Amino acid sequence: MTLRPAARRYGGCVLLAVAVIGCFFLYRHFKGPLTITEAITSGKVMVEDSFGGAGSPSTFTVIRSSGGMSGDLTIVIPAGTVLYPSDASAQRLITAGGVTVFLPAAIGRVSVQLKTFCLDEFAAIPAVASSLSFAPLSEERTVTAEETEPLNKLADCMSSSSQPDAFKQLAVWAIKDDLLHKSPAEALAVLTNGFEEAITKEQRGKLLGKRPAFMRKHPLLDQSRIDEVIDAEMAHESAQIHDKSARMAREQLKNFLQHDRDLLAACGYDVNEMSIFR
Repeated sequence: MTLRPAARRYGGCVLLAVAVIGCFFLYRHFKGPLTITEAITSGKVMVEDSFGGAGSPSTFTVIRSSGGMSGDLTIVIPAGTVLYPSDASAQRLITAGGVTVFLPAAIGRVSVQLKTFCLDEFAAIPAVASSLSFAPLSEERTVTAEETEPLNKLADCMSSSSQPDAFKQLAVWAIKDDLLHKSPAEALAVLTNGFEEAITKEQRGKLLGKRPAFMRKHPLLDQSRIDEVIDAEMAHESAQIHDKSARMAREQLKNFLQHDRDLLAACGYDVNEMSIFR
């Protein structure tokens, strides 16, 4: 039987669709191991993460889901993966280097350790052993591609670098906050302002924490009057806070300029074109 033109056309579409679907499954089969986010999103695994603290690796426990894939399971945590702490005010993290997690068919969970670096310099460091997540708690904490893509090359390189972790951390912050394209004077101003805002916020928080005790000690003062006292105290300390911030900024910039040029060059960055090193 000879197909009419329309029948041939639609029959061809069906064959094409089958071919596309077949190619998709072949692609997934030969693509290789899933990334950790793919494995979590597809319901194959759950992950319990624990922050190891500054200078210590974090622990990732990959747990096979009850309704997940049977048989052997291979998952990759890529270099440059962003992690979100349970405390929304704390620094987000990024993995330095990647790791492959293999769960044999008979194994339900596997733990691995992976070094991480902080992303948000002027936010608080997460508490040791605090939980981490591969997804943000809110959209406001999402890290954009514009933030992370410049760091991927550095993260992949840092695992094999012999530079101290302190200098690697400075490089992460410098790239994340786009200091490389600023002059040393501009970078110093950014760092000073960042430190000043962070220290001011921390100091005000300490004073506000003492407000209930102060109100009990001085019951005749209302809250607005106590807030005026706090504002006066902050104004009194502002010059000292600025001086401390400027010292911290100068010290950080000095360490970065002395030690991170070689680190960035070794990781493939064109340091001769970077304004901060001119």
